[in-house]
Amino acid sequence: MTTALIYLVVLAVVGGVLFLVAALVFGRGEELAPLPPGATPTVLPEDGVTGDDVRELRFQQVLRGYKASEVDWALDRLATEIDELRAQLSAAPTTDSRGRPTLMPTLQLRREIAAPAQVVWDAVVDWPAQGAWMLATTVRVVGGDGRSVGSELAAYSGVRPVGFLDTMVITEWDPPRRCVVGHTGRLVRGDGIFEVHPRGEQSCVFLWREDLDLPGGVLGRLGWPLAKLPFAWGVRYSLRKLARYCELRAR
Repeated sequence: MTTALIYLVVLAVVGGVLFLVAALVFGRGEELAPLPPGATPTVLPEDGVTGDDVRELRFQQVLRGYKASEVDWALDRLATEIDELRAQLSAAPTTDSRGRPTLMPTLQLRREIAAPAQVVWDAVVDWPAQGAWMLATTVRVVGGDGRSVGSELAAYSGVRPVGFLDTMVITEWDPPRRCVVGHTGRLVRGDGIFEVHPRGEQSCVFLWREDLDLPGGVLGRLGWPLAKLPFAWGVRYSLRKLARYCELRAR
């Protein structure tokens, strides 16, 4: 009996010493002051909600909650849809001085890729390596570092001697989500847009959009429906190769 009592006393003393040491080293573990009544950490802008606003949402913990991974997945999907819709709106046809649509020829395609968004982004903006997945095209950096606004690119599309040179300048650089290049050549003008939208940790959606200012004025725009068919086929072919290229790199 005495031995058991001594054991309990020693155990209590040791526990007290360990508690004091932990309090000195790590602090006393004060809790944060509670939020005022009616307040919440879940905040969104009154208007102009973006994908990043949704991704940064935080919720209060309650006794009966939801599975965190499923909530994160749903928010990520919602954020991706918001980003894609805003991209479509921002790239919608502009108007002239009289408010009439310019009717700029546009091609937009997307591909879901079973690879992390960073892997896809790295592959897409590796300009000299684009020939590994882009149909009959070689690209090189001719000015700047190829990783910033103002950098200049030159792409040759075709099989020499039949082909054309497409010169470009990076006008928007937002890694690892969005890159915009302005086509500055004689044959191709307008904007090319690459966007990568994450969908979880191991997949994403790659969007490729071309807003083209074709030569020939009205005649060029009238001929776009015919030219669009082979152009779209080439982009789809390239997107399939890009998906395989990135999925192999992600293994």
